[in-house]
Amino acid sequence: MGKLASGTALLLISLSLAGCKTSGGSTGSAGGGGTTGGGTTGGGTSGGTTGGGTGGGGTGGGGTGSGIALYGLKSSYSKKLMIPSVPAAGYEGSEYFISDDTNTSGPTSTTGTLTLPNGQQVNGGDAKAVSGVGTIDATGGQVLPRYTGQQGFYQNTEDPDPNKKPDLLRITSHDLDGDSADDFFVVEQHIGYSFSSGPTETITTMYGGDISPESAIAGRQTATYRRSGSEGGGEFQFKTGPGQTQEGASFRADSTIVADFDNGTVNATLDNSSRIAGTKGPSQISVEMTGATLTGTRFSGGSGVMKDESNGQVISNFGGNSAYSGALFGANADHAGGVFQGVGTINGNDPGMVKGWFLGDEVPTTAP
Repeated sequence: MGKLASGTALLLISLSLAGCKTSGGSTGSAGGGGTTGGGTTGGGTSGGTTGGGTGGGGTGGGGTGSGIALYGLKSSYSKKLMIPSVPAAGYEGSEYFISDDTNTSGPTSTTGTLTLPNGQQVNGGDAKAVSGVGTIDATGGQVLPRYTGQQGFYQNTEDPDPNKKPDLLRITSHDLDGDSADDFFVVEQHIGYSFSSGPTETITTMYGGDISPESAIAGRQTATYRRSGSEGGGEFQFKTGPGQTQEGASFRADSTIVADFDNGTVNATLDNSSRIAGTKGPSQISVEMTGATLTGTRFSGGSGVMKDESNGQVISNFGGNSAYSGALFGANADHAGGVFQGVGTINGNDPGMVKGWFLGDEVPTTAP
């Protein structure tokens, strides 16, 4: 694994920031929808997405309450012991929201909440992300415009434990309907980031926002969603090890998401990619995700593969260790997005990890 200490990581952070807008009315309760969410009550679990009722998810996750409901994936890893005991045990430095260490579990499902002041990312503002893995409570975030919204980087400054203060949070958010309020969020936690924090680290990749009510897809058969990479169709990052065989890079890509409402499935593809960081490995990589089950207006499960776009060759071997998770967004289900993780062999190197997100806008049906 790379030896990025916190100072080096902060330099990389400044290169990767390129923001998203403000949250879509979204400091709502994770357990109930907002009053503006496509209905009167927003019932159901976590923003009304699995038990929908008539109210749906609210705009940006609900009204005023405990935060934006988050859903997604987590993977955990064992870090290499570097300093046995003087003055205390120290472990290998972590990578930036990625790992090339030995996987101990995942990807598996996780949930959480995101709390932002007035439901918005603000440069210099606060953010708190709570998941089944842990909490990152930050002040003084660095937030910059990115695509149709903004991206913010945050550090766990408010944790009283000094070993946990280096833990990281990144939030990428998009305004889907042009009302200057973000309604799709990608939330990444890196718990156990510090080399001195302990022998394990866990990375979460979660989504949340204005999840559609079930009534938005009543009577529909299929829908296709697309967005170009330049408009924020998706991003992904991979890293492999060990030692000198390491490879790693970050990409942006076009997205295509196909929802089959009759059969209850959603498939997604990221392709036509372009490298935005890193130099090793194929210059263009696609990610194909198939087999997720649609329940209400959220989907999860399935599996993913990576391919070299120059020749179509599969370059990943994740076995059963890959999955993706997402939802339909907006009052009329005219957007779809989500997150994914995969752990295993990448381009012949093991261990390896890939993770990222995807987002698309509905393509109008062509009349016969």
